[in-house]
Amino acid sequence: MKIPSLFLFLFLCPSARIEALLPLVREEPLPVLLVHGIFSEEYILQPLQEILRKHGVVRQAVVPHECYFGQCSLKNVAELIQQAAVNLQKKHQVSQINIVAFSMGALATRYMIQRLGGKEFVHKFVSISGPHDGTYVAYLPQFLTGMGDMRPGSDLIEDLKKDLDPFGKVQVYSIYTPYDLIVIPNTSSILPGSIEIRSFPVALHHQMLKHEDVLSAVVHMLEPELSKPALHIEKVHVAK
Repeated sequence: MKIPSLFLFLFLCPSARIEALLPLVREEPLPVLLVHGIFSEEYILQPLQEILRKHGVVRQAVVPHECYFGQCSLKNVAELIQQAAVNLQKKHQVSQINIVAFSMGALATRYMIQRLGGKEFVHKFVSISGPHDGTYVAYLPQFLTGMGDMRPGSDLIEDLKKDLDPFGKVQVYSIYTPYDLIVIPNTSSILPGSIEIRSFPVALHHQMLKHEDVLSAVVHMLEPELSKPALHIEKVHVAK
């Protein structure tokens, strides 16, 4: 009777036999820093926190900032995000973390990555409905500093656009809804340089953090195996 080729291979290659018998160990997901948007607080991130925990992401933190009413500039918010990121790194003794940021928090996180050294320690950045090219809604509250930074053509946004290599090795993802009435135009939420772009027909801006498909997409984007080169990129056609 012939010996199956697999057993013959293992017999002739002892090292391969040893490796084949070792159990596959899944690496613990990187810590995740969560950043909410303007006019909201930590509670809005609870659905996202829960689904991440269910998928093994137990090392997570929320940026504890007091600028959620728009009274601070986005540079100030970015500094708070940077400090929270450093604290998360130190707490878990890791060299890299992932960040999931929503709305204003996404634009402030982008500033942190491009201007405050985030390229050095952020592995993945998932932007959800961030006004990266500005939003016309930001013209309504004229007196809020944070709103001024989110207007189309603001000094902050135009400064960020100048970078030839804005994210370095950071893997950037964009999630948005075509029905957004807060980020106008909605395509402003498509961050240039994203390796994956997902659009979901969610009716309201803040519902993005509760919608099951959006939450599942975030988990999918943070999965360790997606760090491999071959990633699907959704083609987005923008109507002129």
